[in-house]
Amino acid sequence: MKYQNPTCSKRMILFVCTGNTCRSPMAEAIFNKTASAYQSDMGAESAGLSASNGVPATDSACTAMRRLGLDIGSHRSRRLTQDLIDRADLVLAMSNVHRGRIAGSFSEARGKLVVLGEWAGIKGDVEDPFGGTPEAYNRCAEQLSRLVAALYARLARCDEIEEAVT
Repeated sequence: MKYQNPTCSKRMILFVCTGNTCRSPMAEAIFNKTASAYQSDMGAESAGLSASNGVPATDSACTAMRRLGLDIGSHRSRRLTQDLIDRADLVLAMSNVHRGRIAGSFSEARGKLVVLGEWAGIKGDVEDPFGGTPEAYNRCAEQLSRLVAALYARLARCDEIEEAVT
């Protein structure tokens, strides 16, 4: 399936991790800050494959984001749903394992599903800091900043989403 975006209208990016309390909300915040800085019509949301709805971002994720000038204190987790998949133009998994689980549970996502690192051109999964040290969260935030910058630069060219999922 090929993504069609001939008008380059508003695009929605969906970041997916496991619990939606660390990696994906951090990526969402970084992406939305970048899009806002460029006055872009692109936006991001996030969800988790095993998320419980309504759980706040971890304290360590909030602290790591504050170091980047971002506040994710109001974030509440949500489980990945078909509706979120349908609304997204591009679904970005944090790891190959996530990509496999998403494809297995949401077959319609396959045409717009990629691993963030692969698509951003920086190989490797995004390390899960959950339960780790503050340094692990800071490393994850820095990794996500690099990946999202590469992602945004690629998405800024209108036809890149179509190319990514073909």
